[in-house]
Amino acid sequence: MNKINQLKNTLETPQRIVIVMHERPDGDALGSSLALAGICRKKGHEVTVISPTVYPKFLAWLPGIEQVIIGEKCAPEQLLAIVEEANVIICLDFGEYKRLGEMQDLIRKAQGKKIVIDHHLKQENFASITLCNPKAPATAFMLYQLLLEMKMETLVDKEIATALYVGILTDTGSFSYRNTTVETHRVVADLLEKGVDVGWVHYCLEKNTRLKRLQFIAHAITHRLFVFTKHGFAYLAIPSEDFKKFGLQPGDTGGLVQYALSIRGIDIAVLATEQRGKNQVRLSFRSFGDFSVNDFAQEHFQGGGHKNAAGGIFYGSLVKAVKKIEEQLKRALKE
Repeated sequence: MNKINQLKNTLETPQRIVIVMHERPDGDALGSSLALAGICRKKGHEVTVISPTVYPKFLAWLPGIEQVIIGEKCAPEQLLAIVEEANVIICLDFGEYKRLGEMQDLIRKAQGKKIVIDHHLKQENFASITLCNPKAPATAFMLYQLLLEMKMETLVDKEIATALYVGILTDTGSFSYRNTTVETHRVVADLLEKGVDVGWVHYCLEKNTRLKRLQFIAHAITHRLFVFTKHGFAYLAIPSEDFKKFGLQPGDTGGLVQYALSIRGIDIAVLATEQRGKNQVRLSFRSFGDFSVNDFAQEHFQGGGHKNAAGGIFYGSLVKAVKKIEEQLKRALKE
């Protein structure tokens, strides 16, 4: 029996299901999780959706998001009970326990049947069923294709289609990244036929910017951007003091790295954000062309992701982090 049939058989009998996404979830993690939750509830399952950490405010309008449990705000005993009672645990948009942050041990020890649906290159292969397609533009895209193959697409209503659309939209940079294919648009066309209001979705995504965030972006581009035109890379280094000064919220630095990548002659961009009180720096890598930031992040910063979009971490100060970024990028580009 192939993996898709195994997934279909698992979803045929009503069970207690936990759907969990990675920490600091983006539109794809939230969209695919909410969409699958909607499908599972229509199949008669008892479903709980968990986000390990708070989600960005600009996604707070998504249909069904009020039912998402925030792990870091939940009492440990309550979270433990939910996970222990689950017959099935579906991990969406990640394939490594470490992507769960503080929740990784809880999910690792859980006895429920684990299923992974993901499109990232790096996989830990801990699940009974792992469905991974690194060529897919988004996990939400994968999920819709799986629904087609399982003959469940008729369960997709306007709300589920909207969640899937947001997942694909955000993970393709509004269909601007190279991972956007003809098939991507075919899937989107299907979702629009299910009732997605494109104008409303874009309004909700784009009309949620706080004045403080705009002021932060202006400040970051003016004072935190370092450009190395000769080498073809640029980076933004955000100290923790900026988070306090501008009252930044989860997701407020999202998309910031694209400003660096948009500079003429720059094909590699990095966003380095200092984590307050943790002596660590979170890194977001983007590239255009053949340079694999996935390989670079894996080799130097304990990270990974996709060829042209990846994440990583540096344990130490922001000053030391950017020094290493400069040194390793110059060396890699020279080689």
